[in-house]
Amino acid sequence: SLWLKSKVQHSLLSSKNIHLIYNGVNTDVFKPFPKNQARQKLDIPLGKKVILAVIKNGQSNPWKGGNFINEAIDAFTHRQDVVFICIGGDFISEQVINLPFIENERTLTLYYSASAVLLHPSIAETFGLTIAEAMACRLPIISFETGSIPELVETGTNGFLAKYKDSADLIAKLKLILSLSDEKIKNMGINGENKVQSNFTLDIMVN
Repeated sequence: SLWLKSKVQHSLLSSKNIHLIYNGVNTDVFKPFPKNQARQKLDIPLGKKVILAVIKNGQSNPWKGGNFINEAIDAFTHRQDVVFICIGGDFISEQVINLPFIENERTLTLYYSASAVLLHPSIAETFGLTIAEAMACRLPIISFETGSIPELVETGTNGFLAKYKDSADLIAKLKLILSLSDEKIKNMGINGENKVQSNFTLDIMVN
């Protein structure tokens, strides 16, 4: 990422040749799948707004913001139309579907495609491969403005960035995106996919 490149340029390696090569996403695998079909395959109710979180090692992982996900879950306890799916999660709530961490990329693609938004409140991120994968599947992103994340997520275009470690702002952004029309959310997803196709594919990385 540009963020990491900047850190290296101000380190002991500053005299070296430094090149930026973004991580690439396999867009032959990570690509949009029809939402209703994905939900049927995964047995997810069609009428729910699905908030997806991918958090390896659950709440014990300090870098992926498990505590902020917990606060978001609490903020939506009154919303019967909202369900959280937490891959790798260990959250205690009737509103949450916790799943083991998924390594299979095609299965992950189905979950990205079945969801309304990816909640990814990392407090440190050198790139954000999960974000790029989700974007490739037309999933809007809610995350903190930190590290390399602003290089992927553009507020109002393909998601929203909250102030760093500001739980109230994160929840406000999540409520905002869920208040948008299906058409606006769809357009945000398309913008995200286009950004991946232009910047973060395997072909671009290899070239």
